Amino acid sequence: MSDVVSIKGTKCAISNIATSQDDRCTSRKIYRMGGEYPDTWMLACEIHDNTTTSVIDDIEDEDLVIPLDDSVPTGNLEGVLCSNLIYDTESDRILYWGNPSYTNRVYYSNPVYHHVVNETNYREFAGEVKFVLPWYGQNFIFYKNKIQKVEVDIPTGDIVDLPINDGACGYYSVLKKPVNGLVPFVGQENVYLFNGYNIQPIGDRIKDYIRGYEAYFSTFCVGYCKDVLYIATRRDNANYNDNVLRCYLPLCHGQKSLLVISICSAT
Repeated sequence: MSDVVSIKGTKCAISNIATSQDDRCTSRKIYRMGGEYPDTWMLACEIHDNTTTSVIDDIEDEDLVIPLDDSVPTGNLEGVLCSNLIYDTESDRILYWGNPSYTNRVYYSNPVYHHVVNETNYREFAGEVKFVLPWYGQNFIFYKNKIQKVEVDIPTGDIVDLPINDGACGYYSVLKKPVNGLVPFVGQENVYLFNGYNIQPIGDRIKDYIRGYEAYFSTFCVGYCKDVLYIATRRDNANYNDNVLRCYLPLCHGQKSLLVISICSAT
């Protein structure tokens, strides 16, 4: 939001209107308060571009019909550092998590205004949040050793414990979209398929591979293409993810095989 400008009179010319540095901005709104609305910001006009810097406000008070509601952001949380984000289609919010100072918080944007997070737009959870998965109108919170369900929206939904004793190993270790109704993720002990209530390990070979590399869990990153789950990993003190695991998912091929392939060598 811009600074507030005080004026007198029934008609005014507004100049030096700020434009957005975000090239996705396609319109801007000007609100005014006073006259018949001494305590309410009302929409005076909307500029349908990101280039105009001056307008004339000659709208009568009785023609103002749209107030500034809670969906319009009134402040920004500056300098929030998060490690991952995801879009929740049900609430029309962007969810952010992984702030190193507040690892148990999930921040959420205003609906529609996805780039804006008000100072109080966060919810604290029971431990470090590794991943947030919006799915079927609910949100699933992945911790290190468990998964919880938030019924409906992140800000106010009831929290339900699930009968699961493993969780995500890192901020990028959960696939953001389900595959045939199941969500693959890398846990502390294995690679699992999550169905919204419980988890199924995909096999012992991946379990044996993961064991002993707990120090690199934060670097694990998953991707999916054509029935194959790819897991980028870091081993042996490399400075980058220097190996990729290729997992043929049981739900697609009826297999539980695992092939380890090296895509680059640590130097």
